[in-house]
Amino acid sequence: MKKIAFIRTQFLPITETFIYEELINIKQFSPIVITEKELNAHLFPYKHIIKVSHLEDELPSILQKENIKLLHVRFGTTAIRLIKLLKEINIPTITSFHGYDVPDPEKKTPYHVQLKSLFQVGDCFTATSCYMKNKLIALGCPPNKIHVQKSGIDLNKFQYRKPRIPLEGEKVQILSVGRFVEKKGFQYLLKAFSKVQKKYPVKLTLIGDGPRRKEIIRIVKKHKMKKSVQIKDPLPHKEIVKEMARAHIFCLPSVTEKNGNQEGIPNVLKEAMAIGVPIVTTEHAGIPELIEHKVHGYLVHERDVRGLVHGLVRIIDDSHSWEKMTLRARKKIEKSYNSTIQVKQLENLYTSLID
Repeated sequence: MKKIAFIRTQFLPITETFIYEELINIKQFSPIVITEKELNAHLFPYKHIIKVSHLEDELPSILQKENIKLLHVRFGTTAIRLIKLLKEINIPTITSFHGYDVPDPEKKTPYHVQLKSLFQVGDCFTATSCYMKNKLIALGCPPNKIHVQKSGIDLNKFQYRKPRIPLEGEKVQILSVGRFVEKKGFQYLLKAFSKVQKKYPVKLTLIGDGPRRKEIIRIVKKHKMKKSVQIKDPLPHKEIVKEMARAHIFCLPSVTEKNGNQEGIPNVLKEAMAIGVPIVTTEHAGIPELIEHKVHGYLVHERDVRGLVHGLVRIIDDSHSWEKMTLRARKKIEKSYNSTIQVKQLENLYTSLID
C-alpha cells in the first residue's frame, strides 16, 4: 500500500477531531503522521506517528526512508514553512486550508507573498467550501490547482433523534461550543441571550476556553446571568455529543475577525444537524453553503444582536416545525457531509496526483 506523509505540526488539538476522523478512515493508502508535538494521544490514538524537532530539517530524510509517494500538509501556515523543500522534492503535494490560514485578499502582509510562492510550487490545494476556494483564487491560487474537499462527519457516531421539545415548566436549553476567540462571536450570543431570558425560561451553556474567557465572564456578570448561563471547560468529543443530545437549540454566532480571520464551515454545526438539534447561526463565510435559512436552520447577519434575539425567539416559538427542519438538516449532512463519501473523494484526489 502506498505511503502518504500526513503533516500536522501538532497532533492533535482537541478541536481538530475532523482531521483525525479523516485520517483513520483512509483505506486505500497508508498515512504516516509527521509532527513536531504530540497532543491528546488518549483521545487520538494512532500507531504510525513520527515525531521530529524541526520539520524543515528532518522531513527530507524521512520522505526518502519511508518511500513516501505523496505529501499532505494540513494548514497553509505550515506549508509555507516547506516552500524550499517543495521546490526540491519530486513528490506530489497537497495543502489543505481550513479557515484561519486563509487571509483577507484585500490586505497585504508577508504571509500573502508567501502564499503566492506556495501556490507556484504546490501541486494541489483543498478548501472546505466554495467560499474559501474563491478567496484562495483571489489570493493567487491557480483555479486548476484547487478543489473543494468538504470536511465530513462519521454518521455512525451521530444518531438522529427527534428534537427534544421543552416540557411544560422546563427551561429551553441553548448550547454553544467553541474556542473563546473573536470569530466565535460569543459576546453577541450573550447579549442576545440577556434579552431572550427576560421573555422566556431559558438556560445557556457555553463549552470551551480561550483568550476571551474573562470577557465572557464579565458580560455574564454585567447582565446578571450567573444563574442562567453555565460555562464549561473543553470536553472530549464524546461528551460534546452527549451535551448536544440534551440541548433544545444549538447556536453559533460566528463573525469575521477584525484582521479578516474567518471560519471554514464549523464541524460542530454539522454534528448538531446530524443529531437533530435546531440551529441558529450566522451568514458567515461558508456557513450558508451548509445551512439554508428556514430550511435547515435560522441564519442571521454577523454581529447582529437584534437578529440573534429574533432568530432564537422564532425558533423557540416555532417548536412544531423542529422535526421537519431537523430531518432536512440530517439529509443534507448524509448527502453532502458524510465522511465516508468525502474520504473516498480525497482518496481519488490522492490517486490522481500519484498516478
